[in-house]
Amino acid sequence: MKSTTSFFVLVGLYVLGTVFGGWWAVLAIGAAWGIVVRPDRSPGFGAAWAAAFAWALLLGWTAMQGPIGQLARRVAGTMGIPTVALFLLSLAFAAVVGGGAAWITSWVRRLVTPGR
Repeated sequence: MKSTTSFFVLVGLYVLGTVFGGWWAVLAIGAAWGIVVRPDRSPGFGAAWAAAFAWALLLGWTAMQGPIGQLARRVAGTMGIPTVALFLLSLAFAAVVGGGAAWITSWVRRLVTPGR
């Protein structure tokens, strides 16, 4: 599968997983991606970008549905950070969880695969 196609397939999986399974689905999908993709292709990096992109799409979609800006301002104010930092932290969380899971499972796969 081409890298662009696989990226958008993974984005779609992350979106659907998050909508129907919550943030834990990002961990499960990232781990599965690390097993499925060849270990020499470094699946963690692509999985991290795909998770962040998927959550950016979800945040944008949620912003069109209701007053997420008001909520974000209140939560960010409570945390003592700028509102934009709250959104960036959300994207970074998805990237670390999804990419980290893919990287770890890919690393374990390399360790247990005979002949490597």
